[in-house]
Amino acid sequence: MKVTELRKKLAELKKDEIIKLAVEFYKLVPKSKKEDNNLDNLIENPNQPKPTKQKNTPLNWEELEKEINLFITHAKEQYYVYPNKIVSKKERSTWRFKVKNWYKILINPKQKDVKPELQIRLLTNLYELLCEACDYVYFSGDNPFQSIQVEQTVFFKALIVLIQEKIGKTESVNKGIELIINNPIDRNTLETYLATELISTLQIPDLKQAGIDKVKSMLEKRIEKLHLYQKELKEKRSKTKKVSHSFTYDSLEYKMKSKINDLTLIGLMFYESLYRIKDGITFYNANYLDTDEIKLYVLVREIFRDEYRNEIKNEIETAIKNGTEPRKGLLNTLKIINDGEKLPRWLSN
Repeated sequence: MKVTELRKKLAELKKDEIIKLAVEFYKLVPKSKKEDNNLDNLIENPNQPKPTKQKNTPLNWEELEKEINLFITHAKEQYYVYPNKIVSKKERSTWRFKVKNWYKILINPKQKDVKPELQIRLLTNLYELLCEACDYVYFSGDNPFQSIQVEQTVFFKALIVLIQEKIGKTESVNKGIELIINNPIDRNTLETYLATELISTLQIPDLKQAGIDKVKSMLEKRIEKLHLYQKELKEKRSKTKKVSHSFTYDSLEYKMKSKINDLTLIGLMFYESLYRIKDGITFYNANYLDTDEIKLYVLVREIFRDEYRNEIKNEIETAIKNGTEPRKGLLNTLKIINDGEKLPRWLSN
C-alpha cells in the first residue's frame, strides 16, 4: 500500500479506530527504531518540521575528539549502566547508535581536514573500549560489538585497513598484533580469527616476515616475565607450609601462559602464510605451553588440512614414540592418513 492510499484509508476511519490502529503500529516498531527515529517526540508534537540533513558539512574534529573522549570516560565510570545524574536514561539506552555513527565516520580513509594519527587514535580508542567492555560491565548488553551490530573481526579489520591507508602496512603489522594480544575478545571471537583478518591484508612476504619478527619479540618479553613471576611464586610457596588452592592454581600465571600460547599460534599462522609449515611447527613446539597431548592436539587442529597430511602424520607418530598417548580423534586421523584417505573437514576429539 502506498502512502497516498494509506492516507485515504485513514481518512475514512473513525477516531477510535485510528487510535487503536496507531497503538498497534507503535507496538510493531522495535525499541531501537523508536529511539533511532525519535518516534516519541514525533507523537508528542506531530506538526514539528522534519529535520533537514546538512550536506557536505565539514566535521569538527576537535569537537568529535572531545565527544568520544568524554563518552569513553563516562563508560568506564559505568554511567551507561547504572542510574546517575551525568548520563540521562535516554542516553544510556542509545549509546550504541552514537558509537555506530562514530565508527562509520572514522573508518572512512578519505576523511579530510584531519590528522591521520588523530583519526586512527579515536577509532583505536573506541575499539579498545568495546574490547574492555567484553570483560567489564560498561553497558547493559553483554556483547558490545553485537550491540552496535559490527562484529569484532569486522571492526578490527576496518581499523587495520585505516592504519594501512593512513600510515602504512608495516605499522599495521606491529599495531595489529599488539591489538590482538593486549585486548579482550567477545564470546564469538578467537585471537586466531583476528590474526586471519590481519594476515589477509598482507600480500608482500616481507610484511609477513615482519609479523613473525614482531611475534618473536613479544614472546621473548612475555616468557621472561612469566619466568620471573614463576620464580617469585616458587619462593612464596616455599615459605608457606600449607599449600592452598591459590598456590596450586594461579590465575595470573594461567593468563600469562594463555597470552604466550596466543602469540605462538599467531606466529604459526604467519609461517603458514609464507608456506613455511615445517618452520612453523618447529616454532610452535618450542613455545606453546601445555601438556604434550594437548599441545599435539592444538597443533594438529590448527594445521588440519589435506595438504599438511605428511606433517600431521609425522607429529602424531613422533609424539607416540616419545610416550604421548594421543586422544581418539588424533589416532583416527593417523589411520585415515595411513589408509590413504582424504582428511575430513573437521578434526574430531
